[in-house]
Amino acid sequence: MPGARVFGVVTGTDAEPRVAWLERPVPVTPELLAKTGSIEPQRVFRITAACQESKCTHFDGSRCKLVQRIVNILPAVVDHLPPCSLRNDCRWFTQEGRAACLRCPQVITHSYEPSEKVIEAATPA
Repeated sequence: MPGARVFGVVTGTDAEPRVAWLERPVPVTPELLAKTGSIEPQRVFRITAACQESKCTHFDGSRCKLVQRIVNILPAVVDHLPPCSLRNDCRWFTQEGRAACLRCPQVITHSYEPSEKVIEAATPA
């Protein structure tokens, strides 16, 4: 997507992934994506881009249903706001506030071993 930036690196384990935030997001480039080798970049990086609104299956016309499900289904994994440089522009934070941030470190695009709750949260109704 135009304007996509990497803002975190996936750490932790397959069963309990966590995101480590970069100090500043960096533009997604073919060279950066190539650094993951044979591993899908979405398994290594957390990437942000502008909300696609009606082009996204998680958007209901006014709200992001994905973050709504994340907040309602997944447990908080931290007890303080992560050091996120995106918060001022983050749709998830604007919509769900602190609750979204407390769950964000466990959110990754592709998981090798997603839990039943993660699958439920990621699946559009």
